Amino acid sequence: MTWIKTSFMWMMYRCAWGLKDRNQERVLALKVSHEGFAAILSQAATEGKGTTSTVRLQWDPDHAPSGASLSRRAIQLGLKGDMAVLFTTKYVIRIEDVTDTLVKAQWPLVLPSMVRWMKNHKAEAINKNDWSESQQKVWSRFLESKEEDASVEADESQLQCPLETPYALSEELTSHLNMHDNEHER
Repeated sequence: MTWIKTSFMWMMYRCAWGLKDRNQERVLALKVSHEGFAAILSQAATEGKGTTSTVRLQWDPDHAPSGASLSRRAIQLGLKGDMAVLFTTKYVIRIEDVTDTLVKAQWPLVLPSMVRWMKNHKAEAINKNDWSESQQKVWSRFLESKEEDASVEADESQLQCPLETPYALSEELTSHLNMHDNEHER
């Protein structure tokens, strides 16, 4: 199953700003056609007995730059079978590597609060044993130079995040996704 993470901050949490492990060192931004995304949403179903959908719908907490969970929810879409093939061959219209421009460029802003959050929560979000050599060097240099600043929160106003605009849903999709209660705020 392949997963679509629709929130930049959720993706940064998932890959720990490119520091989680060597398999998540690069971050790619995918532009998906509006029609393709609507087709994916129209097939989405929550996991349950007898569910045969090729799209799994999941609402997860969105995250702050430090990794802390927010009350706002972000939609995650798991694709398999024919839908995964359509996604990769038809619906994705652009792929951009944003590791250097959006992720690594912001390490000075987010790493202090990540360090504090990991210490406070004994987070296992980062597996340093599975890091590439370059990831280990970056983290070690950061800890050596910034240990005294580890209690500082990330200044979210300074982050250069991609613009996330609400996705306009038809009444039919709103009903299908059970979003009438505004529970998810996304």
